[in-house]
Amino acid sequence: MDQHPKYCEVAELCEQFPQRSRALFQTFLDIKYGQMLPRVATNVLAKADLPVVISEEPNGTSNVFVPVYADESISMDLLAQILSDSAELFKEGFNGHATNFNMQTHLAIVESDSTVVYYKTALGISVATPSSDIYLT
Repeated sequence: MDQHPKYCEVAELCEQFPQRSRALFQTFLDIKYGQMLPRVATNVLAKADLPVVISEEPNGTSNVFVPVYADESISMDLLAQILSDSAELFKEGFNGHATNFNMQTHLAIVESDSTVVYYKTALGISVATPSSDIYLT
């Protein structure tokens, strides 16, 4: 991994969180170079003590991606802390720039084969919106 030409972009944070380095690096690569989201950076959720990948879309939506492993257990307390820390991260805006505070937090679940699956998280209960591919009879 440290031989990859893009590793230097996240090396410092990977060294700070060696047990999360593979998940962080894979998520960073997917967000920045796979999905090509603009304004991608890394940061740390202070109280949860977790590295994250953050991005801001052209419409002003800020995204926090929390890399976790598929076989990792995440408690409800940790999830609540992730959501709280994510909101704190954007109080000042994206990298010091003003934001409209339209923020979304996602768990970036990394499998052993480097597959990354994203789950949007939120406080409270969310009503699922039907997919246009589903036909109700």
